[in-house]
Amino acid sequence: MMSMIDSNNVGMMDQNLTLEINPNHEIILKLNELRKTDMKLANILARQLLDNCLIIAGAVTDPRSYVNRINQLMLKILTDSQNGTS
Repeated sequence: MMSMIDSNNVGMMDQNLTLEINPNHEIILKLNELRKTDMKLANILARQLLDNCLIIAGAVTDPRSYVNRINQLMLKILTDSQNGTS
């Protein structure tokens, strides 16, 4: 996880951060269903969800990884949309 943190913000990881997951949240429920059919996409989404949480906590992540995943997700949505699978 340390590789995900910008070198200027490594000290942020000294904090005891806790990720609380609501197992009944719609995103978690849909992510759980997705992992059964598309583990690769579920993994991308789970990593993005973690980055979103780190950003909210003020622990800045590597923006390149963040943007790369956003781009992957946008491409997947656009491709599925054009293929009529969404």
